[in-house]
Amino acid sequence: MRKQTKKWKTKDGSKIRICDMTNSHLINVLKHLKRKAEQTRSIIDNLLWSQPAPRGAMARIAVEDEQEAWADATWEDVLERTPSLFEELHEEAFRRGLDTKFLYEEAPPKKDRFKRAGPKCSK
Repeated sequence: MRKQTKKWKTKDGSKIRICDMTNSHLINVLKHLKRKAEQTRSIIDNLLWSQPAPRGAMARIAVEDEQEAWADATWEDVLERTPSLFEELHEEAFRRGLDTKFLYEEAPPKKDRFKRAGPKCSK
């Protein structure tokens, strides 16, 4: 049985198969998802620490557990807890031999990282 290709929804609402994306589009989507996960992580952190403590003991324990769970969370943890196509996109970049080290470092990716194999889909 063949693996079904997942689709990415673009800004304009059209859908494109991940395997049909250009290398630069694939890299830009990965950067976009990382950026959004970092923003979400920051919002969650602000919400958890800016609210007044609940009055009930069980509620207080639940909030403290969430605060502890998110205390050392990274953008990757956010992606693991939320539905996204990050894993499929990352696998496709790896399959093409694209350099995705930029996901794990602070410097932006260099343009020459996109010049490898292009799309290759099974019909």
